[in-house]
Amino acid sequence: MQELLSNPALFTAFVSMLNPAAALNPQQQMTIGRKRAPSEDLTHSRKRQMLSPVPNRQHSNIEEKSQLPVESTSVLAATCLYTVLQHVDHWPIQIMKAFAEDSFGPRIWVDDNRCSAIVANLEQSIQSRHDDTLTGAMVSAAEKADKYFSSLGASSTKSKTTIPTVPVPTKQPSTKEKRKLTSGAKMNVETSSSSGEEEVLESEVLPSFSMTSVHQEQSHSSKENDSSLYALFSASSPSTEQVRPRYVSSNVELMYEVISDAFEERLNSKSKQNSRLLVTLPLFLRIPRVRVLASRHLERWLQSPALAGLARTLFAGIVKHVESVDPPLFDDLEVVDNILNLKLKAN
Repeated sequence: MQELLSNPALFTAFVSMLNPAAALNPQQQMTIGRKRAPSEDLTHSRKRQMLSPVPNRQHSNIEEKSQLPVESTSVLAATCLYTVLQHVDHWPIQIMKAFAEDSFGPRIWVDDNRCSAIVANLEQSIQSRHDDTLTGAMVSAAEKADKYFSSLGASSTKSKTTIPTVPVPTKQPSTKEKRKLTSGAKMNVETSSSSGEEEVLESEVLPSFSMTSVHQEQSHSSKENDSSLYALFSASSPSTEQVRPRYVSSNVELMYEVISDAFEERLNSKSKQNSRLLVTLPLFLRIPRVRVLASRHLERWLQSPALAGLARTLFAGIVKHVESVDPPLFDDLEVVDNILNLKLKAN
C-alpha cells in the first residue's frame, strides 16, 4: 500500500492504466463515437472464421492471447487505487483527470460495476458544495496533499528523463608505457625534490565514482516521502462514510480545470458527439467552464434529429445551474449570450 503512493514510477503507471488514450490502440480510438461499418463487421467475422492449415486445429491469434483486455487492466488499476486511497480524505488530481477523460470518451471503467466505489466518490466530489464548512485544518491538509501528489508526479517525470552518467574508465597503460613512466619519474626526482614540490603521474590519477552520495540522496528523499505519506494518512478524518467528497479548498479549482480541459479536448477531437456524451454531461454542469463549452454546441445538438431530445434536457440543465450571484460569473454571462443567439427552427 505504501509503495503505490511513495514510488513515483509505480503511481504513474497505475494512473496511466486508467487513461483511455494510453489503453486503446489507434484503431480503437478511431472507432470511438461512431458505429462499426458493415464491412468492418464482415472483416472481423472473417478473421474469427480463419482456419489453421494444420488439420483438426483451430486458428489462434497469438497477438490477441498475449495481451490482456483493456477493461481488465483499467479495472485492476481502479481497484488498487481505491483500496489504497479509501481512507484518505484528499485524492490526487490525476485520478479525477483520468475519470473525466474516460467519462467523455469510451467509458471503459466508469461504467464497470467493479469500479462503482471509486466512481461514486468522484461523482460525489463533483456534485458537492461544502466550502462553507471547511476548517483551517482541512484547508491545510488539502494543500499538503496537493503538494505531495504534485511532487510525486513531477519526480516520476524527472526520473524518466534523467539518465545517470557513469564515467568511462581510462585505458590502463601497457608494460612498456609503465617502464617509460617509471624511468621518467626517476629522472625528475632530483629536480622535484630541490624545489620541494611533489609530482603526480597522470596515470596514477584515476577517476573515482562512488555511489555513496547517490544512495544518500535516495534515502533522504525516501525518508521525506515516508514522512509526508504518514502525514497524509494521519491528517485524514476517521470517517465511516465510504462515499464522500475527496477534493476541497484549492483542489476544487484544479478539479474543475482538468475536467474542463478533458471536455474541450473531447469536443475538438475527430470523434463525433454521440448520445452517450450528452447523457454524461449533466453530471458536470456544476462546473462553469463546462456550461460554456456545452452552450456553444447546443444549436447543433438541438437541430440533430438523433440528439434533439437529449439536447433539450441538457439545455434545461444548463439554465438550472447558472448561478445567480452578484457580480455574475463571466462564464455564465457567456452562457446566457450563447443561449440568446440560438437560431432554432420551429418544430
